[in-house]
Parts: sequence; structure tokens; C-alpha cells
Amino acid sequence: MSEAISNPKPEVGAADAARLQAELASTRRQLADARRELDAFAYSVSHDLRGPLRALNGFSKLLHDEARGVLTADTADYLARIVGATHRLELLLEDLLILSRAGRATLQVQTIDLGAMAREVAASLAAAEPARRVDWQIADLRIQADPALLRSALVQLLGNAFKFTRTREQGLIELIAERSESDPSVTVQGFSIRDNGVGFDMSFADRLFAPFQRLHPASVYEGNGIGLALVQRIVRRHGGRAWLHSAPEQGTQAFVRLWEAEPPPGAAS
Repeated sequence: MSEAISNPKPEVGAADAARLQAELASTRRQLADARRELDAFAYSVSHDLRGPLRALNGFSKLLHDEARGVLTADTADYLARIVGATHRLELLLEDLLILSRAGRATLQVQTIDLGAMAREVAASLAAAEPARRVDWQIADLRIQADPALLRSALVQLLGNAFKFTRTREQGLIELIAERSESDPSVTVQGFSIRDNGVGFDMSFADRLFAPFQRLHPASVYEGNGIGLALVQRIVRRHGGRAWLHSAPEQGTQAFVRLWEAEPPPGAAS
């Protein structure tokens, strides 16, 4: 009886491991370069188009105002559509600039009173629609982050919660401090924002973090579909991740965890 001959897999030598590490580092550099180039392109296009677009919008408005009462109803409607379309395009370009800056800005990480920051944002939102009835429940939480970028993320997340609870007689918006799974008495570098708004089907959740993706018509809920893409970019700049949980007519909870991939700058090892 012949013995079975085994064919062990060859071990990866030190030279092969070093080569793989070098290739991986090269790929990472290429991806980083491509992302920087894409950000620079988006910034340049958005910035350079703003001037001509502003002129088009301004002259369209002047023409619309001066020709009022002279044009036919159909012609006046066409001109009004031009004015509206140029204004929407201006807003889209402004959002692209904000998205590009979020990826290019140097992080200035410090300890932030997230609860106080959220209360300021909530007060601004409430002042814009004083007739709304909203119960704001905001936890006290300190977190390590860039204050300008994190405030931009809060504006988007709390703004979404405020917007999508508009149809509720009594809105509920909560900022919840996330707790350690091993020790619930310890907070981690994360939080969530929960509302009792219209919600959405989770099968579309991945789309929402891509720029200009919307689940609700702009005629019902304002916005350009850039907010969650901005949040995702800001969170990733902080070595973290963001995700959503929702159901139609059951509200939405947006989760943010920072520094999962790496500790914050200056943190003790």
C-alpha cells in the first residue's frame, strides 16, 4: 500500500511578506492621491461655476421682475422655472464645496461638550419653526473631535430629525450617549440621534450615504441629498463609522462611532 503524499502549502517568506507590505502601502498611497485629486477637482469645479451661475441667476431674476405683466402666462412660467433651477444648482454647488472642504480640512481635535453643542443647534432649528412642538432630549456627553466638523455633522443629523418629524403632532428627538458593552457605566466615543419621524425602508439604507440620494421628494422635504454623505465623510475623518436604523412610520436612529479605526491624535497609548 503506497503512503499518501502530502503537499504542504509553501510558507510565505520574509521577502514575500515585505513585498506584499510594500505593494499594500503603494496601493494605499495611490488611493489617497486619487481621493485628493477628486476632492480638488470637485472643489475647483464647484468654486469656478459659482460666479457664472450667480450671474445667470441674478439676471434671470431681473428679467423676471422687469417683464412682469408683459409676458404671457406660459412665458412667465418658463422664466420662473429658470430662476428656480439656477437657485437649486447654486445650492448643489455650495453643498459640493462643503463636502470637499470636509475631506480637505486639517483636523483640530479637542474635547467637545457635545451636549451643549447639540442644544445650540436644536435652539436654532426650533427658532426657525416656532409653531412646531418638539420634545428635545439631549444627553450630556464629552467627545474627542474637531469642533467645526462635528458641528457640521450635528447640524445635518439633528436637521434631518427635525425635518422628518414635521408631520408629527408631537416630535421627539433624542441625542443618546453610547455606552460600553462591557461596562454600561462607561461612555464611548459615540452617540446616536433618535426621532419619531416618518422613517424609511432599511433596504434603501446604503443609498443614503451617497451624495444626492433621496428617498422623499424635494417638494415634500427640502434638501439636496448631500447631508448624510457629509456626515459619513466627517465621521471617517475621525477614524469612525456611521450607520442608520429605521422603519417606515417608526422613526430613525442614526449612530455615530468615532476613533474605531485609530485613537484620536494625542491620545495616550
